[in-house]
Amino acid sequence: MKTTIPSPDILQFIKKEFEYDHATGELFRKPFTWTSGKGSIRHYPRTLLNNNKVDSEGYIVISMAINGKLKLYKLHQIVFFLCMNSWPTDQIDHINGKKLDNNISNLRSANNSQNKMNVKKLSHYKGKTPSSKFKGVCWHKVKRKWVARITKDGQKIQLGYFFSEIDAANAYDKAAIKYFGDFKYLNFPMTLLLLHLSELSITLNNHIVKTTGGTAPL
Repeated sequence: MKTTIPSPDILQFIKKEFEYDHATGELFRKPFTWTSGKGSIRHYPRTLLNNNKVDSEGYIVISMAINGKLKLYKLHQIVFFLCMNSWPTDQIDHINGKKLDNNISNLRSANNSQNKMNVKKLSHYKGKTPSSKFKGVCWHKVKRKWVARITKDGQKIQLGYFFSEIDAANAYDKAAIKYFGDFKYLNFPMTLLLLHLSELSITLNNHIVKTTGGTAPL
């Protein structure tokens, strides 16, 4: 679902009244003065906003009064706008999956499909506990095996049946790397790191053999 871009006056207000601290990843409301309809004046100090309440989806919400109207925006939208000088036209993905971590280094633009790729498996769905704790894996009652599946562009792809739940989870991870790229969420992220280290070691050994004409050390 694409987001509605705020009007130019609202964007200007956000630029003027909010500031993002790149060192800490925190968003602040600058000091401001508010005058009520009855003429009373109140002064507000610089305020940290990362501790604001979250909405039903788990995102921090920022409220602001502009021209007498209350506006609500998500904190990560404001951070993205202040840092990129552009309001996100689609969704924003929290790279590490933590919705309260709104450091700009943890935010990236994403479409709905990409955003759904980078989510862990729900512990409960429609009041039921899933048969497997691993993403893309469930128990097949008829075959009495673990089945691995992945959804790409709305199409379910069958990855196979396995006696081992771990093997099924690994099958999902391999498919996620193939189909989802940088937006993948892995059951075993350390496996990917070990794979990269193994590939780096092979490349290094091949380079040594090529340049020395000898045998690479073990």
